[in-house]
Amino acid sequence: MFIVDKKREEAKVDIINGCGCKIGCSTCAVKRRYIDMLSDANIPCVYWDLKYSSFSGAVTIKSATQNYAKSIRKNYASGLCIAYAGTPGTGKTFSACTILKTALAAGYSAYYTTLTDMAHYLTDFS
Repeated sequence: MFIVDKKREEAKVDIINGCGCKIGCSTCAVKRRYIDMLSDANIPCVYWDLKYSSFSGAVTIKSATQNYAKSIRKNYASGLCIAYAGTPGTGKTFSACTILKTALAAGYSAYYTTLTDMAHYLTDFS
């Protein structure tokens, strides 16, 4: 079992235990499907439960992310994209994951990747 699969299963158990139903009620089922969506979208598990209201990175990144996420349907339809640049710890990954989670909640498909992952995929000839 891969680590991400283990994290997915642990998160699902935590949902049921946190609810107290012990059987997986309809509320738990919705939350468990959401965990599956986040995992399938390759969003790092550390970002699954984080809320953007707790963001403490660069103010300009926060503002751009909130504005983009508010208009996710319009931005998608127009092809508008957003790119982040900055030093470590400015909130680039947190912001990108927030937009992906917003897109998933709006019914779009999404996939988190890094430039390193893409370069490896493009150069791995095996």
